[in-house]
Amino acid sequence: MRTLHGVLLILLVRRLGARESSTYASLFIVGTSLMAVCVADVARDDLTLRRRGVTVTATVVKEWRDPAQGRAARHYHYELVRPDGSKVPGPATRPPNDRHDAGRTLTVVVDPRGELRPQTPGQADATGDLLGSGAFAPAALSPSAG
Repeated sequence: MRTLHGVLLILLVRRLGARESSTYASLFIVGTSLMAVCVADVARDDLTLRRRGVTVTATVVKEWRDPAQGRAARHYHYELVRPDGSKVPGPATRPPNDRHDAGRTLTVVVDPRGELRPQTPGQADATGDLLGSGAFAPAALSPSAG
């Protein structure tokens, strides 16, 4: 989604030529507004998981990596099961920078509805995302104030 927004902004700059400073200011406002919305979307999922999530102990039973697709990042995915052998609800977990071997026991926050990806307690913290979104919003408004 973020890539689409970036491409649209680049096309606008090229098509409009950005001959006047007002065009640049408009594009800056649109760009920072879109960034604020994208970051807020991530924060919403984290806040939802923190609110209704349940902390459980789970074991990694399967590990796989995204297939190579050009320059796109290849994430690791992990299927988790509870100690009783039942599958942890939701999509496979995908930690941003940790590697887990099969058989490793993890503490994760799980969405009982199975709508959100399980995350470790440190991942399910929306503070940084909310601060980032809050920083983009005033930046989007600052060019229009002048």
